[in-house]
Amino acid sequence: WFLRLACHHLVGEAGQPNLPLAAEWLKKAESSRDPEVLFRLGLLSEKGIAPTGSGDDAVNRFKAAAAMGHAGAQFKLARMCDSGAGLEKDRRMALAWCREAALSGSPDAMFALGSAFLEGADVPRDEGKAMALFFEGAEKHGHPKCLFALGTACLFGEGLEADAGLAVKHYVRAWRAGEVEAGLQLGNMFRHGTGVPVDKGKALRWHERAWNAGCEPAGLELAAMLSGGEGVEKNPEKAAKIYAELAEKNDLQAIPALGLMFAEGRGVEKNLAKALELFEKGAALGSRRAGSLLEKLARDAARAL
Repeated sequence: WFLRLACHHLVGEAGQPNLPLAAEWLKKAESSRDPEVLFRLGLLSEKGIAPTGSGDDAVNRFKAAAAMGHAGAQFKLARMCDSGAGLEKDRRMALAWCREAALSGSPDAMFALGSAFLEGADVPRDEGKAMALFFEGAEKHGHPKCLFALGTACLFGEGLEADAGLAVKHYVRAWRAGEVEAGLQLGNMFRHGTGVPVDKGKALRWHERAWNAGCEPAGLELAAMLSGGEGVEKNPEKAAKIYAELAEKNDLQAIPALGLMFAEGRGVEKNLAKALELFEKGAALGSRRAGSLLEKLARDAARAL
């Protein structure tokens, strides 16, 4: 009963959580030693929400819940050991907790442990174990990153037999589960004909979907296609808007691309001063292309004198 009330306040009215009130109800339920109560109290303790206590209280609650088989608490301890935040940094213990969490049914832990086996990170490289964990996370839980990992394994034949058609299916499922990078991968496959027939229209649609969902690299692909009219109608104005948004975030590819558009007057009004400003910004941030374009602009200006 207390847990249900706490969950109500964690969600809140109209999506506005009331964490202090949720903490009060969870605190009342703590004596039940319910692992879910302990885990949620631990999360609030970590945030310093009164009256749940301190960071040390959080660790103790996570450990108590983990000892009772709570997968979320076990994976939380794994991440704490891996990062050194709240617990001493200990990769061995991080892997041990990650194994426990995966066995307890945490799809996040399945993905993390599968990635460790695939990369050989502090464990012997084992593609078979990696794929088994990804399959479990994907098929039992629909975990987006596990689905994405299976798509990549099928695309490149790493851990699974190369099968571009199956890669597409996994990426589509990953996209539907919320993995925006899957849209980028699908766009690239159709743009370059990687295992599938080239289809610029599909490529454009996938890149646009991914960009609109917050995948910044997809914005670069989309802008490049629109700027050059690569198999689609040219739209340099839209390309310039995308590059401008990315340049505001200091993207090292977007900055010189936008500068070049200002220098040439493509999609924007020609403005050499703005181009110079962007090339200088990019060069200062470490973009070699921006540096080269800056030098070229300077040479062109000198010849014009």
